[in-house]
Amino acid sequence: MASGFIRLSLALIVFAHHLSSIGIGKLCVFVFFALSGFWVARMWDQKYNKRMHTTRTFLVGRYLRIWPLFFIINIGATALEYSTGRRTAAPCNELTAIECTREIFSNLFLLGYTYQTHHSLPPAWSLDIELQFYLIFPLLALMQQKLGIKLLGIATVLLAVASTLSPVILLTTYLPFFVLGMAWAAHTRPIYGKTSVLMGICALGLVIAGFASDFGRQIFITGATPGRLAEYNEAANYLVALLIVPIVLNRAVLDADTFGRQRSISNTLSDLAFTIYLTHWLAVILISEVWGSLPARERLPYVAMVGIATLALSLFVQRHFIAPLERYRKQIISGPNDGVHRSDTTADLSGGRDCRNDP
Repeated sequence: MASGFIRLSLALIVFAHHLSSIGIGKLCVFVFFALSGFWVARMWDQKYNKRMHTTRTFLVGRYLRIWPLFFIINIGATALEYSTGRRTAAPCNELTAIECTREIFSNLFLLGYTYQTHHSLPPAWSLDIELQFYLIFPLLALMQQKLGIKLLGIATVLLAVASTLSPVILLTTYLPFFVLGMAWAAHTRPIYGKTSVLMGICALGLVIAGFASDFGRQIFITGATPGRLAEYNEAANYLVALLIVPIVLNRAVLDADTFGRQRSISNTLSDLAFTIYLTHWLAVILISEVWGSLPARERLPYVAMVGIATLALSLFVQRHFIAPLERYRKQIISGPNDGVHRSDTTADLSGGRDCRNDP
């Protein structure tokens, strides 16, 4: 159950990050990436890898897990942008035919959303990165089997370092977090327990020191008036996330073998975290365009009101949109000819549904 609270807390921190100048949102996304690597690897070994058409079933299942909510919230964000005047130009204004086709494709199907000229739903960049991870995961699983997790980790780190030279965002930049999750997925009990706790304490200390010192605030303060060193914000988030990930993954190892009511609550909180991660951007648009000119103190009641409305909307979407789609998705990926027994098709690691652990 603790993992569900962790994921919900991370989503709420991202929400606060987008409503303020507190620049710690990306470290939450990086932790989500590690959790995604963990749960995907566990599902691959204990569920998908027991079926016929393993790769196809896996890709269809994971895509249908993240795409529907992206699609509906992306439409809502685009409509809200036009209705508030935040966006007035035509969708393909001043774009070539190829660029326009790419924009339309990524808006409809998510893949490539990171590389768009304009993002109506900026948080979805991480879903695009995660989708790219899904596409190469079968290859990564094979490499892990043939080379071992240590060699795969070394290769991943080298790719990540090389990716820093690229002017665009690449999956390989964030791949170490996914691979860390994959490494932890092979264990049935926490590893590096005391060390992970010490690393978590160090991470907390870095964040506190960051906001307590002028030098740190120059890095961790972003938003409309960023600090002088804000260009190093992502690197700082990357470092802090690497320190936090081991203790979070150890918690996931403990929660992976829980069942019953605790697992059900954890699943519900995890699903809600995913929903909030996307729907909160509607609140960000509304607050910035309608009340953005007000002083911070006068804007606070409206922020609270819209925040509560966002939570209510997320719960409504979760119950009346995501839950029915999940049942339909289960029917699609649990067909009668997948080569496993009935007990294998109905049970999975999340107690009846796949875990969606990243923004």
